[in-house]
Amino acid sequence: MASRKKAKGKARKVAKAAKAAEEAEVAAVNGRQEEKRSLEAQTQRLSIDNLLQCRHGVLASNKHDQRLCMEIMNAVKGGWNASVEAGNDLISCINAGIDAAREKYAALFIDVAKMEMIASYCVALGTELILVGDDKDARHPAAFACYFEQYNLVHLKKTHEVVKESPIVELSQCDDIHSLVKYLRKRIPCGCLDQKYKEVKSLPRLGFCCNTECTLPHRQVERSKMFSCTGCDEMNYCSHQCQKADWPRHKEWCKRRRGGES
Repeated sequence: MASRKKAKGKARKVAKAAKAAEEAEVAAVNGRQEEKRSLEAQTQRLSIDNLLQCRHGVLASNKHDQRLCMEIMNAVKGGWNASVEAGNDLISCINAGIDAAREKYAALFIDVAKMEMIASYCVALGTELILVGDDKDARHPAAFACYFEQYNLVHLKKTHEVVKESPIVELSQCDDIHSLVKYLRKRIPCGCLDQKYKEVKSLPRLGFCCNTECTLPHRQVERSKMFSCTGCDEMNYCSHQCQKADWPRHKEWCKRRRGGES
């Protein structure tokens, strides 16, 4: 009798685990589809002509440059969407988007002025999306602006050592309207986001735990409570336990970062 009960209990546990795995897979698929829909929604607003009266400091001063910025963002979107469909993690999706644009427009990625122009375009797009209430859709252009900005400093101007991925991840992933608005507001010459910043500055700033197995909702926690890797001083974690759990995955990357690789 005891053996039969034990077998039934084990069967229930297996069934429960299978159900949990199935639910997790459904959630992952839904998440990937949501990412794709979000990026596609932004494409409808990519034209500078769709901006409101203020251009938010965008450096694309003529139709050719505006069209070029649109094409770059569409190339990024295409690479991103393909990576999302493949079920890759966020960093892989970002890198896939950038790689797709770099492959098609290699000459632009060695031009400081063009990189600054594209970054300003992404900032303007993110700002406009904030102003019309599309806070979630504003995350991707802000994250891409962060990447292009850092790419310029690291690879072209060579004033910084590495492209830091953590702020790119947090801008694109965190439900942190405070940091998003603050980032964009610091990069526009106009005061279009001043009122919005007053509304959100009292909200907590959130960070993204880099442990892929973190159990926190959306892997988010207040920045003031986070721990940083002392090796690279870039990857952030919600706890020492998460940092320790992620070390086997992170250590090789950490060593390369300390060696100055980008």
